[in-house]
Amino acid sequence: IHASHANRSLVTGIAKCAMCGSPICRQHNFGHGKTYHYLLCRGGMTHNTDCGCSGFPTELFEESLLAFLADADVVRAALTGAPAPNRVDELTGRVAAAQAKAKKLANYILGDTDPSPTIYAGLKEAEKQARDVEVALGAERARVASERPGTQEYEEFLSVLPALAKDEARRGELRRAIACVVERIDMVTAAQRNERDGSRFWTYNVQLRGSSDPVTVFCGP
Repeated sequence: IHASHANRSLVTGIAKCAMCGSPICRQHNFGHGKTYHYLLCRGGMTHNTDCGCSGFPTELFEESLLAFLADADVVRAALTGAPAPNRVDELTGRVAAAQAKAKKLANYILGDTDPSPTIYAGLKEAEKQARDVEVALGAERARVASERPGTQEYEEFLSVLPALAKDEARRGELRRAIACVVERIDMVTAAQRNERDGSRFWTYNVQLRGSSDPVTVFCGP
């Protein structure tokens, strides 16, 4: 069997092995007149890690991922949960604390023609701290404002998904569209067994952009 390794997966660059963190790549195996496509951990495939090299069927995974991303209720619920953390509240509190300290020290020496050097130095330090934190607060507010809400990105993605998913010639566009709403996918490429009937299934975790927690997806034949 001849195997060629190509990285034309829909999740190139965002899919990692859940066991070792290595990139996931797509492999083509040719045999018995057929072509078999699998997603594999590159680290396991090159024997650089010991997480194994079992394959996750590419078609099964892509169908599962697109079905998950098309499930608007599930994705919207994930995106509107706990917001991704930012430092605006923390920095706002620090600015207020520094300004309050500076005001308190200023009141101590108000009208004093010969203020205590220690209090005066403390006042200048508090004023400097307030200015520095205000700069950091401004930068953090600008960063938060520049990030488009995850829900907005998702709604745009959802509007183009049907057309992209059914057109093989637009696979590259679909890959880029997925990367706009999915930050990372951690995949377990080895199949697991259902204890009840022995059937195989695979799992992967999807970290959506704008969501604080990943979503675990199960899929099987």
